Amino acid sequence: MRPVAVAGVATLLVSAGCACPCTASRGEDAMEGRPTAARPRLVRTLAEVRAALGQRVRVQGTAAREKLGDSVDVGGLVLICLDHRFPDDRIGRTVLVEGVLDETRDFQAVRGPHGEVSQGTESEAALLVLRACVERGGSE
Repeated sequence: MRPVAVAGVATLLVSAGCACPCTASRGEDAMEGRPTAARPRLVRTLAEVRAALGQRVRVQGTAAREKLGDSVDVGGLVLICLDHRFPDDRIGRTVLVEGVLDETRDFQAVRGPHGEVSQGTESEAALLVLRACVERGGSE
């Protein structure tokens, strides 16, 4: 290959791999207005939670302790952080967490053949949980 041709191919490869900085703004895909992997979307309502099931999200609310683990309460909407424990001094205070939003029935109490009930949750409704939950500093 001639030196000019090599330089031309290298220029094409470099420019093809570059993304225009105007295609995304502040953690959102400008084409669709959705959060990118760098910054998950903040969910505040049950409707937003339902729309984000299976996705990595941010939740800001009051930290609490539950039977199954620590939780974040967002105006009565409780999301359990299955694999994260808040420091004692964070309980009752506002926290910002990220995790993969899911709902599960894995912890429901089970009735035996003679009416006995195993330990577990009493409600038949699915629990809202955050998997791979981590606390983030700051607030939205």
